[in-house]
Amino acid sequence: MIQIKKPFVFLACLSLLSTSCREERLRVPEKVLTAFHKDYPEIKDLHWEMELGSFEAEFEMDGIDHSVVFSREGNWELTERSIPGSEFPKWILDTLPIMFPDHRLTETSILESPSKKTRYLAEVQWEGEIFDVLFNPDGTILKMEDKEDD
Repeated sequence: MIQIKKPFVFLACLSLLSTSCREERLRVPEKVLTAFHKDYPEIKDLHWEMELGSFEAEFEMDGIDHSVVFSREGNWELTERSIPGSEFPKWILDTLPIMFPDHRLTETSILESPSKKTRYLAEVQWEGEIFDVLFNPDGTILKMEDKEDD
């Protein structure tokens, strides 16, 4: 009889521990969850993070990495979707070697938001550092930052 109780007690303790770990996870407001599942009803495996006071959902859909940001009120703010370098605008691919000779393009994404035009994000490895470069569709650079400084 004692042999049966030990595994039961162990499982009960394990269950309490895992419940406690889940409660420490980010609490996403119901408005945000509702907005997300309205737009992405098929997505079940995702990870939530806080980003500058907003809620960011990271997930994979159709083999492509996505990141979607919602305000606390559940309003969509931004979508970032990875795209292959072959689908990245040619003018950006032509500009990067001028800015970063002998660079390596490590990530390419397209960003969409309700308030701004589509933008493009290039992650570039150059001289041992990694840079994010954000481009407007017209070719102007909106922002460039060294990711090591984050």
